[in-house]
Amino acid sequence: MPKKKHSKKKKIQRVAVKQSKLTFFEINFIITLVLFILLYILYKYNPGYNFFVNRQIIYGSKQVYQHFDATLDLKYYLKLRNDYNFVNFIKDNTPDSAIILMPPEEVFRGSLLNMNGNWGVKSKIWSTYFLYPRILIQENERNAYPQMYERITHVMIVNGWGYEKLNYKVSKQEKYSVLPVNQTGIK
Repeated sequence: MPKKKHSKKKKIQRVAVKQSKLTFFEINFIITLVLFILLYILYKYNPGYNFFVNRQIIYGSKQVYQHFDATLDLKYYLKLRNDYNFVNFIKDNTPDSAIILMPPEEVFRGSLLNMNGNWGVKSKIWSTYFLYPRILIQENERNAYPQMYERITHVMIVNGWGYEKLNYKVSKQEKYSVLPVNQTGIK
């Protein structure tokens, strides 16, 4: 009979190594610190971030704090200035059923109404938001909407553009205005 081998199990000593575990607070603090350092580097060396922080966050926060109780009309004016004044002028001097001819975008260059980049009065979408239910047709849409172009009731005058679209002569031509196409429509 074969002999049974007794295997001796080696006793393995487990040494408890103390690992220093970071707490949830410490991990979040390190991540926050790294993000702030990254944002500071972006702010310092990237003009886009610099503009965003200075103009949008700091200046915007000051404006909100200073005009916290202002009316919506005043808030629009503070943000949009001349564009908002002109849109209100058009709204006050045209009926709700007006179909208004807008000048092409090039006419707005160099005017007081071109201070807001790609939006403002020169943008048909932006202007429609404030002038609804009035309908706006741009001069360059003449061929796209010929039936609507024939029904125009008012012309937006910008930088003297638009007087040639009227069916009558105007004695005192202003730089910015809105006038009816036919003289019978003058208030």
